[in-house]
Amino acid sequence: MPLQNSENDLLLSLNTVPGRGSDLEKFYERQTILNRDTNGKKLGWPHFEFEGEVARSYWRKIAICYPECQLLLIDPLDATIKAIGQSISIYWNGTPEALPSGWDGAITLGFKQLNSKIAANTLVPLAITIRSDCQGKGYSKKLLEGMKAISKKMGLRYMIAPVRPMLKSLYPTIAMEKYIRWKNKSGEFFDPWIRTHSRMGARILKIAPKSLIISGTVTEWEQWTNMAFPESGDYVVPEALSTVYIDRTKNHGLYLQPNVWMQHSV
Repeated sequence: MPLQNSENDLLLSLNTVPGRGSDLEKFYERQTILNRDTNGKKLGWPHFEFEGEVARSYWRKIAICYPECQLLLIDPLDATIKAIGQSISIYWNGTPEALPSGWDGAITLGFKQLNSKIAANTLVPLAITIRSDCQGKGYSKKLLEGMKAISKKMGLRYMIAPVRPMLKSLYPTIAMEKYIRWKNKSGEFFDPWIRTHSRMGARILKIAPKSLIISGTVTEWEQWTNMAFPESGDYVVPEALSTVYIDRTKNHGLYLQPNVWMQHSV
């Protein structure tokens, strides 16, 4: 049964989709398709976003191990997927001090607790991907609402998200602590994605300064960014929330992506 039926779209958790066991690879193929336009250009996420050690180790396992935490927004007329929402469940004691380090930390903790058979009490939304022709229609909010519904259905106590502010990449040299204090003319949060969470009742808990750690060779970073890095130093990279440090002497590039922990009521 769908978690909700909104404007005739079906919002389903992956474990309720018929043929789930044989469809997991298609799930990730669809995510890749949603992330590209008809010319193959990547949409939604920068190329480097899923190149960290944690993403490479665990990302494709999440749907297998946590199918009940994955959402598909499906058009009932042609069964096409309009959007995907991906989450993981963890145990958290409810204090800011015990929060995972961020996106990477939540995934690592989730699998560690899963292997130790520790019962989860918290849903952690990780990513929302929307098909290019379906963007700007409020589907991100619908998926967040669906994630809250998942939390209730699973009997979880908390929902916390390592939020990736939508416009922070335009201000990579501004500290996240300053950025989250910016307000618009209406007195709401300046950033649209933080504002969406806030309007749904979420509150900021703390900054996650090293939410994602993405490391690579200079050549890899040049491929991921379509840029050249002639010398060592900090570089402003399109779609990165902070600068990327390149060390040519060590053939190494490092990106520490800051996120914002926000808590929703369940």
